[in-house]
Amino acid sequence: MAKEEVESILVIRSAPLPRTFEVLEKLRGEYSNAEISVLIQEEVKDEIEKSGLVDKVIVGIKRGR
Repeated sequence: MAKEEVESILVIRSAPLPRTFEVLEKLRGEYSNAEISVLIQEEVKDEIEKSGLVDKVIVGIKRGR
């Protein structure tokens, strides 16, 4: 599948926040036309939203395993 054909991407955050931002920056750069959503914990929601790197934030991961 060509990069232009990718319509949506879901990222499930399991890495430390700085690494998550690195991944989101790379995805946004490579798939600029895709809708990027991220599944995260409530406590990092504001930081992710402020970054402007994602189109949709889904809160649903609980802290811990």
